[in-house]
Amino acid sequence: MGGELTAISQYDDQLRYDFVVEHAEVAVAVIRQCFEQVKPLLAQLGYVMAVVDFVVLPECGDASGGGGGGSGSDAWRARVVEINPFGSRRWCLADGPQPAACR
Repeated sequence: MGGELTAISQYDDQLRYDFVVEHAEVAVAVIRQCFEQVKPLLAQLGYVMAVVDFVVLPECGDASGGGGGGSGSDAWRARVVEINPFGSRRWCLADGPQPAACR
């Protein structure tokens, strides 16, 4: 809420993925890093609260984070898949010209 990351969960909660369990700390770290990069964009769009879906992938495409990159967060990346705003908003396209506070 209010531009802060409040929860991280696995999208598919019906299955256990060993690579997620084994690399949970790395996944959380790259999600936090990606969130910090998109947070200003969410504010510019006027989103006060939103559910942001991320995908977390090993940089080299394998679940071990290997391929010479190691298993640290430098070998993984997170990307935004979807943004679902909810609650109040400060501005949207239907409101007309964007207020200076949202630029």
